[in-house]
Amino acid sequence: NNLNIEFASYTPGITETGIQLEKGKFDTLLSTQYQKNRSVTQTGNALGSTSSPVVKEERHNWEGKLQKKFLTGTQAELKTTNEEYLTDTSFQGLKPQFKNTIALSLTQPLLKDFGIGINETFIKIANLNYETSEYEFRDQVMNVMYQIEAFYWDLYYRNQDLLAKQDSLKQAEELQREF
Repeated sequence: NNLNIEFASYTPGITETGIQLEKGKFDTLLSTQYQKNRSVTQTGNALGSTSSPVVKEERHNWEGKLQKKFLTGTQAELKTTNEEYLTDTSFQGLKPQFKNTIALSLTQPLLKDFGIGINETFIKIANLNYETSEYEFRDQVMNVMYQIEAFYWDLYYRNQDLLAKQDSLKQAEELQREF
């Protein structure tokens, strides 16, 4: 029921999230994006649409990415892009046109963030912070327990002192009555 202990009990849980945060930097990330663009523009040349004085264009873009960072510092990315393009101009050969790309890239830093040791450093620091918070919590509990025990023995001593003084007072009163 001590508020100091209750407050201190939250600290290890908070610092434990730091461990998950640092380990999360090495999680695989999947992201996607989709865009649709449509435009209608007026044309001023003979190569435009033969049926109307406007050109209608429509694009669908989809992009998918898979990213991963490894403890060695290597970063890998697999990216795919798909595009569909459709227009009503008479000179476009393929309707619709498709453009697809796949790219794999690997990046290994040579100086900054190179090696397992440097990339594990922040995870180790987070683990040490967690252990430190555990010890600080135990220390807080022990200090409160010590204070409670010290208050108890102080109260016990004062009660015994009061009883001794009351007994001494009774003996002094009895002695006074005899004389």
